[in-house]
Order: sequence, then structure tokens, then C-alpha cells
Amino acid sequence: MIENLLVFVISSHQFAIDLKYSPLVVKAIKVLKKEDEKFELIESKLRMEKPFSLVDLKLYLGFGETTISDTSRILIFESQDYSVGLLVDEVKYVVTLDESSTKLIDNDFGEEKIYRTYIMGEKKINIINLKEFGAKQIDNPAIKIIQESSINIGTIESIEEKVTSNDLVAMSVSIKVGESPIILAVDRKGKLKQIQN
Repeated sequence: MIENLLVFVISSHQFAIDLKYSPLVVKAIKVLKKEDEKFELIESKLRMEKPFSLVDLKLYLGFGETTISDTSRILIFESQDYSVGLLVDEVKYVVTLDESSTKLIDNDFGEEKIYRTYIMGEKKINIINLKEFGAKQIDNPAIKIIQESSINIGTIESIEEKVTSNDLVAMSVSIKVGESPIILAVDRKGKLKQIQN
């Protein structure tokens, strides 16, 4: 197992996204403007050939609206039909998870293995791993959303951080043309909950 993860920050919380999604990282202050209390893409600065949706993850996660600063970035992902930009506070670094640098640890809060937790140095890295999710959940509509058209995002925590079963450990962002984003939060028990904006 080798995975390269792009680490980014929202309200001092660190998140990680698999670089297999090949996001384009763009400085937000150069391509966004605020219109009617909403951020809009300046078309002349960043031409998108497909329908484009901008998602302010900070707002969805309940940390308030993002204030665009010099460190703000948009992570842009493209599918065949559309493009989506995730607005984040800062992009930090790329980390490589492999068997020589990490240790897989058990989930203490339940048997549903929708995510895996790795220890790397002083950090715990939680990532979605649908291959190990129970076959009994395959008909779960939320699981189908994650499998069909989503961007999976994990979390990075300190080993010493106190945790509870309700903590957000991962999320999945699903966007289809003409539809509002669907964001599913995964807690430590592997339970899924849709986050409403």
C-alpha cells in the first residue's frame, strides 16, 4: 500500500486527500470574487470547459464562511461531465503512506471498516477505505453515493488528541451536474451522516 496524500487545513483542522484524484491547486484570491454574499469564479482568470461548482468546506463543516486570504486555495477536480472546486484555508504538504513509514491500527469504536487509521510519527491519519466495508452495507444509498461520484477526504490528528465516537474522521463530497453537493461525514463508528449547508 502506497498512497500520496495532499494535506490541507480548514479552521486549524488538518485534512488529507488522495493525490490519485489529481487536483489542480489554485490560489483563491486570484480567481474568486464575492457577489451577493457568494463566491464566484472570475471566468477570465480561470476558464472551465465544463459546468463548475464551488464548495466552501469550512461553511459545510460548521466553522463559518471562509475569509479569502493569501493562503486560501481551491482544489479543482474534473470528471467527464463537470468540475468542482473545494475552497480550503491552506495547503500544507504532501505525505506518503507506505508500509515502511506507517502502522495500521484498529478502530476502537466498532467493526464497520469504512475507514482505516494509520500511525505515522506523531500523527494519526484516517482515510476512507470502502474495500473493507461490510458487504451487508452495499445496498446503503450513502455507500452508493461514495462509490459513484465522490471525492474522499480523511483527517489527520495528533496521537495524543482525545477522541470520541462522534468525531468526524472522514468525509465524502459528491457533486453531479445541476445538483447541490452531497457531503457525507463518517464518524469513528463508521456511521454516515449527510452534512447540510
